[in-house]
Amino acid sequence: TDEFCHRGMLEAAKYVYDDMEARGVLYVALHEHPEFNLRLIGHSLGAGVAAVLGLMMRKKYPLLK
Repeated sequence: TDEFCHRGMLEAAKYVYDDMEARGVLYVALHEHPEFNLRLIGHSLGAGVAAVLGLMMRKKYPLLK
């Protein structure tokens, strides 16, 4: 794609995403509690990782706000 980001942020976001997917935690949480919202937050480097993670998650979970 034509999207670029910091390699370290991308690797950290991939790690978190892959771990959540392997454990199925987000899928279970969203289906057991559809009334809940999800917020990805962080400070400094963590904010960058949260932003990249949010973009990654939108592909599989397009209804997340």
